[in-house]
Amino acid sequence: IGKVQKEISEFVQKNLETLKAKRLGVFLCMGAGEENFNEYLSQNFPKEFLDKCKAKGFFGGEFNLERLGFLSKMMLKAASKGKPQPHIIPGNIDRFVKDFED
Repeated sequence: IGKVQKEISEFVQKNLETLKAKRLGVFLCMGAGEENFNEYLSQNFPKEFLDKCKAKGFFGGEFNLERLGFLSKMMLKAASKGKPQPHIIPGNIDRFVKDFED
């Protein structure tokens, strides 16, 4: 929770100089609200990388309970009780594409 996959952060660190020479965009799909987006970006990616990104996007998220084990399902249900369920935000995806194209 709150971390991108280890392989992604390792890839960015290992290839930072090469990536900085590219046209970049970064997006997150996560169950936490959009108010946490910038904090999550700064916790997971180097500032040099983020400064180079032409577009940054929060796409929302969703739970796929079918893929979770019993214990994970129970923990998720308990943690999310009474809270709005995360969902994908198509408008944010469209905005990301537009920002990247500009």
